[in-house]
Amino acid sequence: MSYWNLPILRFGNPHESLAPRRLIHFFTGERLGEVSQANPGLLIQDVRSAQRTRNVLREIPCRQLVRMIEKATDLYLRGGEGALRLPPAVSHSLQCT
Repeated sequence: MSYWNLPILRFGNPHESLAPRRLIHFFTGERLGEVSQANPGLLIQDVRSAQRTRNVLREIPCRQLVRMIEKATDLYLRGGEGALRLPPAVSHSLQCT
């Protein structure tokens, strides 16, 4: 089984925490992946920047946002370049932890 990393998404950009949680297979002890976690300080920083982010999103036409969501859905369901991981692999890893 391959190792995977699930970062925090901050304003659309992946961000890896300094102390990610390791996901370990409960039977074999194999390290399956890592999940980054946000701490309260990070959340406070992001809330302070929320209005700026809202303003940027308002500048993007609605049709373009819909296309972006469709692309993200396709990457999630089918994988491909830019995909974090295919759902079955994540599901299997989570079942083992």
